[in-house]
Amino acid sequence: MRHCAGNGFIVQAVGLIESSPKPKGPNAVNGNRYLTLWLSAIGLHALHQIEESIAFFSWYVQNADHIALWARIVTVERAETWAQHPGWFAAGSVAQIVAVSLVALLLRRRETLTRYALTIYVAGLAFFLIWHVVIAWQAQSYAPVMVTCIGGLYLIPHWLWRLAKG
Repeated sequence: MRHCAGNGFIVQAVGLIESSPKPKGPNAVNGNRYLTLWLSAIGLHALHQIEESIAFFSWYVQNADHIALWARIVTVERAETWAQHPGWFAAGSVAQIVAVSLVALLLRRRETLTRYALTIYVAGLAFFLIWHVVIAWQAQSYAPVMVTCIGGLYLIPHWLWRLAKG
């Protein structure tokens, strides 16, 4: 057992958890080493969707004239609709997060498939975060999604490196 001044009980409890016997046999569930990566990516995606639902589409409509046609993935009409009915975008966001979580759940016992699916998911997430940065740069205006974009662009290379290392 480990001893630490002040928090000895907590350190002892953590030591017991770390040294607890691992399940063995045909029904044992092995941990998927990519689970924390799934949770981190899904968390970033959820935060980005929340941030996007607050004011991004109003910003997009106001700045659409400054965004190049090739970069307008979302039509102005669709952005106006989502700005007027944020509940629709919220429902779509919840559906996205549930779908990705379901994929993560279904692949939790297949590490190789998890790695491929997670790589595709993180690459797609990176694409949209970079897209937000590019259109904000084109509009020369601070889009209301930059916090998660910058955070994601900091985290995603690390995640992709972990996935590439296998």
